[in-house]
Amino acid sequence: MSNVFVSYRRSDCQDIAQRICDRLKFKFGEQNIFIDVDNIPYGEDFREALSKKVESCQVLIAMIGTAWLTALDPTTGQRRIDQADDFVRIEIETALSRKIPVIPVKVHDADIPTAQQLPEELQELAYRQGLEIRPDPQFTDDVNRLAKRVDEIIEKAEAAKVAGSLVEEDATTIVPSTPQDTEPQNAGGDLPGEVDKPVQPEEREPYLSGTRQPVLDLIAPTYLLDVSYHFMDWNPAFETVIAKPLGLMRSQHAGKFIDSLQNANDVRQRSKERFKPGELPLVDIEELVFASDEYGTIRFQKIASQIPDVDGHLRAWCVTLNVLEVDQAEKFWGDIEHELTRNIHWSRYAETYDTILTHFQEYNDLIRYVASMADHSPLVADIGAGTGNCSLELLRASPDREVYAVESNESMLEGFRRKLRKESQDMQDRSILIKGDALRMDFDDSFFDAVTAVNVLYTIEDRPALLREIYRVLRPGGILALSTPYSETDVDKLFKQLRKRLIEQNMYQAYEGAYRTAYDRNKAMLELIQRDDLQTIEEQIESCGFEIENADWTTPTYVDAVVVIKARRH
Repeated sequence: MSNVFVSYRRSDCQDIAQRICDRLKFKFGEQNIFIDVDNIPYGEDFREALSKKVESCQVLIAMIGTAWLTALDPTTGQRRIDQADDFVRIEIETALSRKIPVIPVKVHDADIPTAQQLPEELQELAYRQGLEIRPDPQFTDDVNRLAKRVDEIIEKAEAAKVAGSLVEEDATTIVPSTPQDTEPQNAGGDLPGEVDKPVQPEEREPYLSGTRQPVLDLIAPTYLLDVSYHFMDWNPAFETVIAKPLGLMRSQHAGKFIDSLQNANDVRQRSKERFKPGELPLVDIEELVFASDEYGTIRFQKIASQIPDVDGHLRAWCVTLNVLEVDQAEKFWGDIEHELTRNIHWSRYAETYDTILTHFQEYNDLIRYVASMADHSPLVADIGAGTGNCSLELLRASPDREVYAVESNESMLEGFRRKLRKESQDMQDRSILIKGDALRMDFDDSFFDAVTAVNVLYTIEDRPALLREIYRVLRPGGILALSTPYSETDVDKLFKQLRKRLIEQNMYQAYEGAYRTAYDRNKAMLELIQRDDLQTIEEQIESCGFEIENADWTTPTYVDAVVVIKARRH
């Protein structure tokens, strides 16, 4: 059963309706949200199917934009809302007649229609208290209030079932509150935010629903081990201080790290005593001493804790290295701050830029162009895969192709996972997501037939090192297909065209906040974006053992922002 039915008119507010639904699916589970008539099996009477779907839900959200009431049937010139077979009318009329709670949600500065503007069967809607979902930066707060109210309705309905009776409920108690500023205000307290109102207990769960997962990437050096003590993952702090200097790879045994310690012998002996089969500690704490070329001697307090599965058996180990002492403390903490800041920037980039890029025709053309250069290669690595747009295009383009998507940022990968769950099982089976550094890929030599990299090269400090690593994992004659900005890239021109496309699709207002955040991020990265001219790019690629194939590669594309190169490994 879908607990929440989302009613909307595609010609009215499809953009923001989908965005709101993504948030609701994260909160309530994708299986509990029904949004599109596309979910109705072929051959069924859509009127009956819609009615059944609405009857089975516990709350209906009616999304109302500026064209919701006035949308016309092009064949008759009649308002759609006045037609008995109008999807939206069927949905809301069914909910009202069955006494299912209906929450009107205003978007794009629309107004709730008056009773006089509505067909008789829908006039009750005019008296249901609703709320408004505004663009960023208020979007998240508004959706959280909606989710909270939906949660209350569902909980009340479930409680009524347990009590043996169904409670008839409407949505008349929603009172939009003025959202607090996203930045805490210091109104006289000793500390910022000290006198402000905290997040209330009943609001914490929806507030935290998207917060817990990224925490691992924002704390002290931490890594995850499988049951046989091989690295599965680690966070940016561990990457900066330990993994990168030692050249560690995910899937290697933790023994390589232990052997690098100044007290390695003591740690090894203690591990044999503490980690005996059948006698594993739930938590293990010990001191580790690491000699770093960058920071001098570092003393860590290691805390290793078991992560159980649903049956209580050991699933993995979480190991945190709390810093007790470090010789070069100022440099150490400065580098940690830099790496965490960089990680957060890319996480924000994933959430904002990807939201609008998929509606940008020029970007979709670029993705298809780069993917097409992989020809019919059966085994492809998509380096710096981000949220998976190129990987998905590669999978769609060739039904027998396998794609390894390599990405170091967890938020990017999570965005890819969400997209992949909406694809066919076949595409899911042919995609392998790898969290890792493109400079240290855990693949054998000559493993891939092709490698793609969409706008990745410019982000790497040591570009030749990346190209050499790509050369290593490509078979002889394998294809490198990449796009990259260059010294003449005009960010303002690119974003002017993006804004134009969003306005043409009536989407700019809904995504203005995401647009401005993405623009600011690109301007902040301008030095990186423009640091290599075409000659430098060519020299880097050819000096690493590649021969550029496409003679027109110097002609820019994507609003003249990037060049696209197809090269082969010698």
